[in-house]
Amino acid sequence: PLSLDDVRTSAEAGDQRAQKALDAIARLAPEKRATATWAMVHRMATQQGKDQYFDPASGYTVFTAGCLKKQKCCGYSCRHCPHDRPQSPQSKAAQLANDW
Repeated sequence: PLSLDDVRTSAEAGDQRAQKALDAIARLAPEKRATATWAMVHRMATQQGKDQYFDPASGYTVFTAGCLKKQKCCGYSCRHCPHDRPQSPQSKAAQLANDW
């Protein structure tokens, strides 16, 4: 999985796209940076063909939309779910996960 540290390392090694993304995030208001950072890492992971990235705020591994397109919807309301699901009751597995 791609991490924010990987993006920073790429920027230091001369990757202009990574540096431009980091600079843009640094200019944002502090309350917008967390969301913009995971969105940027997701975008870069997708561009690199990776299926996962590390959420910079939580450290959790997150599936990219590209990875999720390869499988059926699991019903867990994944952050980057590409599936258009009708509003329906959650699956038993999703309900159990939400109870935790």
